[in-house]
Amino acid sequence: MTGFEFFGIAMLVAGMADSASTELALSRGAVEANPLMRSASVRCTVKPALTVGIFYATRKLHKKKPKTALFLRVAITTGWAYVATRNFQIAYSLRF
Repeated sequence: MTGFEFFGIAMLVAGMADSASTELALSRGAVEANPLMRSASVRCTVKPALTVGIFYATRKLHKKKPKTALFLRVAITTGWAYVATRNFQIAYSLRF
């Protein structure tokens, strides 16, 4: 497995963790900071579509600019992992 493939899988996992942690935090009383994502139907449509879209876009980019594609996957994975971690912190700081 190459680093590019590894970060492709990691990016998908981080995207799922972001979605799951967002829903957990919201179920415990947190408020979505992004006004465009306050609707559950929008969140459940946009987040997975964005994750899969970026996965395939970076895969296509990898054919011509492999270093740029890898950098994007690493950066996006890092960002989503941070957001998921922060969402879990918020969720567990709130009472049921």
